[in-house]
Parts: sequence; C-alpha cells; structure tokens
Amino acid sequence: MLPAKCPSNGTMRVRVSSNERKLDTASKPVNTPNMGVRRISVSGLPRYARSFYELLGNRRKFERTPMSGTVFVTCKGSVADTTQVASCVDISPRGMAVDCSELLTKDQVVQLHSEDHGPRLMARVRYCIQRSNHYRVGLEFIGEPQ
Repeated sequence: MLPAKCPSNGTMRVRVSSNERKLDTASKPVNTPNMGVRRISVSGLPRYARSFYELLGNRRKFERTPMSGTVFVTCKGSVADTTQVASCVDISPRGMAVDCSELLTKDQVVQLHSEDHGPRLMARVRYCIQRSNHYRVGLEFIGEPQ
C-alpha cells in the first residue's frame, strides 16, 4: 500500500495491489497489471484506528466495572511506610484503577486496604500516568488477601 498526494477534497489516495511488486529472474521490480487506486476519507481514519485498537489493543481478559470509593495505598519505604488516599475508578477480578495525588513507580508493590472491604490486598503498579492534577494508576492484584 503506497500513499499518494492528498487532493484538496479531503480524501487520501492509497495504491492497493495484491502483489505490489514482483521480482523477475533478474530481480528487477515490475509493476503488476492489477494495481488500482482506492480512496479513503481522511475524516474516517480516527474511527478506523479506534476499531483497530479495540480489535488488537485491548488484551484484558476480564471486564472492568466502574467503582467509586476510597482506598488507602501503602508504599513500603526504606525508612518508613507511606499511606496515601486514592479514589477508585474501576475494578476487575485481576486489578483496579485508582486516582491518587502522588507518583507511583512502575512494578512497585503496594498494599491496598479500605474501611469498607475487608482484608488487605497486595498489588503491583502496572502504569502511572499524570492527568492534570492527579495520577491514574493501574494496579494488578498479586498474592492472597491478608
């Protein structure tokens, strides 16, 4: 597939062929006779990219369930443990997403607990992304409840 110049009408030309180039015995490129041009709307590209991500990018095995509430995140330190309050975003059987005020490092192991939901859980930080005035943290549950 080879992109061509973009005309002024908002479409992109893409050259399509089942065999874009064939090599003969002398290894010279030869154009195939069934080469055609198909137009793809530029405005449709974000929708195409989103559906492509949904097809290949979302590799989660469990559905996320939206959840609101407060969870306490305790980080083990070399001198002292620190606990911060975080807001729940969503949860699944394998992990949860929370919003917190402090940066957590990827692969850091933290302890989660809540006044409403029984035992403490251990979790590993899978990602931490800054969003305006807070951090969105993805946590993967590890081990058994304590």
